[in-house]
Amino acid sequence: MAAFPSLVLVPANVPSLLLLLLLLTNSLLNSNAAATLTCPVGIFSFGDSLADTGNYAAAFPDPPAPSTSSSSSSAIQVLSPQSSRVHNFFNYLDIRAAYDGAKLDMEFESSKAATKLPFRASNGRLVIDFIAQAFRAPFLAPYFQNVLPDYTNGVNFAFSSSTARNTSISVPFYLYRQVNHYIYLKGNIYNAQGGASLPPFSIFSTALHWISIGINDFYQNYMVNNLSVSDVKNKVVPDAVHAVSEAVQRLYGFGARTFMVMNIPAVGCLPAFLSKFGTANPGDYDSLGCLKNHNDAAKAYASQLRVALSNLRLTLPQAFIMYGDYYQVHLDAVTNPTQYGLHPNGTLTACCGGGGKYNVPVSPCISSTPVCEDPQAYISWDGLHFCESFNRAVALTFLHGDYVEPWPNSNLTAACSLDFSKFYS
Repeated sequence: MAAFPSLVLVPANVPSLLLLLLLLTNSLLNSNAAATLTCPVGIFSFGDSLADTGNYAAAFPDPPAPSTSSSSSSAIQVLSPQSSRVHNFFNYLDIRAAYDGAKLDMEFESSKAATKLPFRASNGRLVIDFIAQAFRAPFLAPYFQNVLPDYTNGVNFAFSSSTARNTSISVPFYLYRQVNHYIYLKGNIYNAQGGASLPPFSIFSTALHWISIGINDFYQNYMVNNLSVSDVKNKVVPDAVHAVSEAVQRLYGFGARTFMVMNIPAVGCLPAFLSKFGTANPGDYDSLGCLKNHNDAAKAYASQLRVALSNLRLTLPQAFIMYGDYYQVHLDAVTNPTQYGLHPNGTLTACCGGGGKYNVPVSPCISSTPVCEDPQAYISWDGLHFCESFNRAVALTFLHGDYVEPWPNSNLTAACSLDFSKFYS
């Protein structure tokens, strides 16, 4: 896995003044003012379904069917597996929820180990789960968990279907409100003056604030609002960048100091986008088979977000703001799948699906949907979300400071004593 490039290659005939400007620009983008990376203590997560570990399911539960048994011990059966099939890390569960304005069944699995991991849009752990494991912390408790939540090591505010902008179509928990929840929690913890399952008040300044959001700003406007790629680039991208920038500033104002902010994956390489927007024109695809225009819009978001975060490093001098290039990691995995332990045939097709060129499920994955023989060899789980194997690769990449700015000073593995022993269990 390649590191984030720190060199600027300039043709020999470029005038010296232009060369100086180019080098200065690169230096500014990789600068982080006076702040330095110290090992975070605690994690707070903000985002969408790529990071949601149960908030959606807790906020919009489907009640269990009434029990026909007279025994009180069996009156409630909420998390009973719906299938005996076991693939990888989880057993299948059907979680019914309103998602993007439509009723759908999302397929998840629960851990074979003692700790259960339902309610994730994957066949296994998410990136944020691996991050928590690397820091020897329990999996982050969802903010909306209402039964014995353990917030000792941090909280997950991420919510499926959420957008960066204040325009989420099917849920009201866009990024601004997730930050509101963080602020509200901080006030409650201060007022509680300590207590079981609560973190120390200092965690708000020592924790890693993980922000992974934005893909629904694209997905919902393409799929639901029928915006063109040009409209998304010109209207949606600047607003989404502004929303993320604003979130970092608000969190900083309430004591946050260490941030990891991701751009979005290469949406033009996602099976759901390829299936929906594919054409018969070879010119619409790049050499990898991805949709060029949709990836160009994602690159525009990445570029503008990178500049916005660079500016924040200058205006928030006590913050250490890392920029994770999710887009480039995804593209690199599509380009060099074997380097990530993936199969070349698993880069552009979904593992859980209903056939067709990209194996995108006709209806969302449920326990009866066909699943590929080896999910570990695939990037995409259901056409839009990722398999555990790719989530692991993303976590390892970012934790080692690859595809992260400011480079090479954003290596959490070097700054902390991380533990990767559970990554393959």
